[in-house]
Amino acid sequence: LLAGVCRAANLTQFTTADELWKHIEQLQEGPATRPQSEEEMVTMIKAFAGDVVAATTAFETRYPTDPRRWESRVLRIEVGLLQNEVTGQQPDHAAVLSDLETVAAAEDISPFAKRKAKALARQVRQQQAAAAKLKELQSKPLELKFTAVDGAEVDLAKLRGKVVLVDFWATWCGPCVLEAPNVVATYRKYRPKGFEIVGISLDKDKEQLLAFAKKAGMTWPQYFDGKVWENEISTRFAVRGIPAMWLVDKQGFVRETNARGSTLAAQVEKLLAE
Repeated sequence: LLAGVCRAANLTQFTTADELWKHIEQLQEGPATRPQSEEEMVTMIKAFAGDVVAATTAFETRYPTDPRRWESRVLRIEVGLLQNEVTGQQPDHAAVLSDLETVAAAEDISPFAKRKAKALARQVRQQQAAAAKLKELQSKPLELKFTAVDGAEVDLAKLRGKVVLVDFWATWCGPCVLEAPNVVATYRKYRPKGFEIVGISLDKDKEQLLAFAKKAGMTWPQYFDGKVWENEISTRFAVRGIPAMWLVDKQGFVRETNARGSTLAAQVEKLLAE
């Protein structure tokens, strides 16, 4: 689900279920313009989520017997998960799964909404497993060792005493591309003070990765195996979405898992001062 155009509306103007449902459908049409930065994308998604939550809540409240209320509820859950993802907040997976099970079991739910609820439940279970894996990883220093695409040997254990950003990304990932200038600027500013970056690329095309990295000024080592979502390192760490940007402190512990946008530099500076 992509962030749609934020069409704040006075919901009282929609006087029938069909009118309000049409408005909900219009909210999902997609953006009229592409965000030009990570911050703009996050702002767009937050506003979009607010509009969708307001419209779907109104629909379910006004028309409690309309079968479309179940599709509305699934959409509201989906948008909430999207908002959690971009803000770095962990949802209550158990509560979300319970809600989706209730929806899927409804007698008057449409086949489409039922399939969507079940698919979303599978996604939430994967997120739940990934969160448990990450919590386990944070209990001890992160172990990461590989040969970079340029032949350099990378071993996080040898970077103890430095703050390290482990950046899971790809050139085909829009938010990753938007984030790149911010990451490069932070690297150039703080590398002299003990900040390093290692990239974990989920790209399929090595030449495309190398060309993009060179053009963007991403001079740090990159892991590449061409397996996309089956990437050996991202799979081992249960990374289910990108960009995933982990900040590792001087002792090797993962301290931040959503070091993106305007908060990246501040988080790096804080860890460097410890």
